[in-house]
Amino acid sequence: MANNHDVKAYSIESEAFVNKSGNNVTYFQLEGDVPTTFQFFTHDSTSHFLRGAMYYPKATKNDSLAPVSEYVIEDIKHLLNTLSWEK
Repeated sequence: MANNHDVKAYSIESEAFVNKSGNNVTYFQLEGDVPTTFQFFTHDSTSHFLRGAMYYPKATKNDSLAPVSEYVIEDIKHLLNTLSWEK
């Protein structure tokens, strides 16, 4: 879904990794005047899947929201790195 914003985004960076609990994680960081600056999904390859995105109510000049976005994105990255599924 991150590629749906490529009309307004001037940069879409992605990273994929395996977190501490062995879950596959992929996230996308978008730059530009887009309503979502961060999207992610994670799964354990068998039975669990989680997708999320940080949306603003409308596309805005994200320069003014950058400090808030950076703070929330760091929290989401921490969640993705430490997420484990209940067995």
